[in-house]
Amino acid sequence: MKKIAFITHNLCLGGVQKNVALLANTLAKIYAVTMILFEEKAIAYPLDNHISIITLSHHSLTLTGKESVELEQIGQMLFDARSLELGNLLEKASFDVVIAFEDYNSLCTLQALPSQTKAIVSSRVSLEYGYKDRLIHLLPRSFYETQIKALYPKAHAVVSVSHGVGVELGMLGIESLSIANGIETEKLLLLAQEPIPYEGEFFLHVGRFDTTQKAQDELVHAYAQASSKLQSALVFVGDGKDRARVEALVAEYGLQKRIFFIGFDANPYKYMQKCKGFIFSSHYEGMPNALLEALSLGCAVVAYKFEPSWSEFDGKEGILYIDRSDTLALSHALVRFENEPMLRSQLGQGAQKIIQVYRYEVCQKKWIELIESVIQKENRECAES
Repeated sequence: MKKIAFITHNLCLGGVQKNVALLANTLAKIYAVTMILFEEKAIAYPLDNHISIITLSHHSLTLTGKESVELEQIGQMLFDARSLELGNLLEKASFDVVIAFEDYNSLCTLQALPSQTKAIVSSRVSLEYGYKDRLIHLLPRSFYETQIKALYPKAHAVVSVSHGVGVELGMLGIESLSIANGIETEKLLLLAQEPIPYEGEFFLHVGRFDTTQKAQDELVHAYAQASSKLQSALVFVGDGKDRARVEALVAEYGLQKRIFFIGFDANPYKYMQKCKGFIFSSHYEGMPNALLEALSLGCAVVAYKFEPSWSEFDGKEGILYIDRSDTLALSHALVRFENEPMLRSQLGQGAQKIIQVYRYEVCQKKWIELIESVIQKENRECAES
């Protein structure tokens, strides 16, 4: 049986983590699968009992009071230490194929990759927007661009989570194959039947509170502008670093009895199924799980034109798009959702057409075909040598 390793940061909550777990469980029926994690965090998604788990060493870091240059130096040392440990592990284990998710983990993998091991790497984040003006794993955007150009050509295949991310990779000279996140529609429909602790009509936002990316504050501003014309409440499902700031903004508007914060819920689908409209206010996303899940449940969706992937859904009559940060247009969209049931119905029907290409079985089939092609190429090379 061929040996495959998945390499990712952790299996804590998140869209990447969910899709890694789903793919690993599928492949565990075919291959001997190992999960290599960079961090020891609670695993949020069930794994097949046959999957082995290895966690790299923990590194205690003192970051308080450090300047940006010092943080980047620490980030580089941590990257090198992880690559060294990973390289030793891969050399001893002799995996046939390793599959790394997200650019940081992929770069560590490619820097450490033994010559006899094949690698598939998957880029999940917008290079243009996701790395802008901040350090990711204590490393700047320039590090990622330089290292992607240098190391991604070593991979047997590069997978982009969307055509938009693929275009950005292409600007760095990297060819990629686009495979989106797969959505388990039937499972979501079952989970969506659970009751919720709210009886009135409501608009819904689902996601972690990170206003730089997901702009929950702008949604509050838009709702406040239209509040006199709205009967439906606004419900946030999720948690995160900016939740308190958004709650304070709601208090400033005096809308505590109309805007509600549920917190994290492992089953947001029960809210999606019952909402009057799903509001997707992200400025940028690689390929948003929450949006795909809402579409799979037939939600009427209004969304910002999130970069770099919004255009993949454009013209398919399943999403009402508005320009990013246009809170006036967003407030008008809320009023339309409130008053135009025909619009909501049309968008819901369009959503069902959009989601077909993002079904779990469709996307997993593409992954399996890719992995098998890598293994078959390895077999041909061995036979010819």
